[in-house]
Amino acid sequence: MRSSVLFEVLAGLPGDGPVPITFSATGQGRHREGGVVKFMPPDGAFWVGNFQPGLTNFNLVVGQNNGAAHLVISGGQGYLVDTRTGGLLSEFGGSVEWAQVLDDDETVLISNGIAFSLLKDAKTVWQTRRLSWDGVRATRLTSDRLIGEGWSLDETWHPFEVNLANGDSTGGGYIGPETEMLHRTRFPNK
Repeated sequence: MRSSVLFEVLAGLPGDGPVPITFSATGQGRHREGGVVKFMPPDGAFWVGNFQPGLTNFNLVVGQNNGAAHLVISGGQGYLVDTRTGGLLSEFGGSVEWAQVLDDDETVLISNGIAFSLLKDAKTVWQTRRLSWDGVRATRLTSDRLIGEGWSLDETWHPFEVNLANGDSTGGGYIGPETEMLHRTRFPNK
């Protein structure tokens, strides 16, 4: 269900109106301009959020919980805010570089370039194992699978699939301690 709350991504901090509410995952940069979003809830006064960025250039704003909250990703850093009050509900990430809102408009699939996580109300439902040494490409999203490629040290892309129901994955470009241990656990005689 689409949010009934209007929001507008602003080019910068406004020169008038209410003082913006600043969000920072580290406590740093509170007096610096970040990602600026104006929220206009139907039952209250508008407010402006100044969201300090993380480590990437990825930005996204999406309604959650039927508009009662909004998920804001500013430069890879995620914040879940109460749309009515501007209160911080939770934060996550720091290095998000890709996201896709799924069909229910409430669930978000994110990637930090080496793995994927499924979020609902900014809480992690599941996270995949590492799928790449450095970089993933999501090539296709079906109703139950994410199909993509993970980069390997041999400088080639290797296909992977992720089950959207539980985060189980196969393939990918990462072969390391985590993958070897998982393989030994699932196939102890090999």
